[in-house]
Amino acid sequence: MYNQETGAPVGCAEDYVRDGLRYGELSGGQKHLIYILRYFARCLAADATCRVVLLCDELLGGLDYLRQPRVLRMLRRLKKELSLAVLYISTELHQLHLVADDFAFLHDGGICEFGPAEEVMEFPKHPATKDYLHQFKSLPGGHRLGGKLAEAFDKLAEDADLNADWLCPARPP
Repeated sequence: MYNQETGAPVGCAEDYVRDGLRYGELSGGQKHLIYILRYFARCLAADATCRVVLLCDELLGGLDYLRQPRVLRMLRRLKKELSLAVLYISTELHQLHLVADDFAFLHDGGICEFGPAEEVMEFPKHPATKDYLHQFKSLPGGHRLGGKLAEAFDKLAEDADLNADWLCPARPP
């Protein structure tokens, strides 16, 4: 699927079908990617009058670092061009920072803080949020939110395949 050194896609879906690659022969990460892409396709196929909310619970779990930024780019594009509502659940601030407009932090079974992503990250008010962010920032590389994922995500801004006209025209609100 991807060259492990360069991250470039290798082959295409038709190659895998023609060569007889079966679902049972796929790795766990490849199967997970198929699930993700299937739901993205459902969002594209949804009736324009249907309000779609996409629930992503640890969406990138099980995907290798080469696929993660591509999936996040696709998600962000779907969200923007289809006016799609996305509930993205994760403990990974690297991922949340790239896709979230707003953050809701949970503590003791409830929301302890909610607000615009940048505001919550820079000026947390609740002690649990402050503690979580402090712990994150004390990790190696934690001072740079996004790290390698953000770098790869930014590089994909010029990716012809991800920027191609594979989405249907934007729906009216």
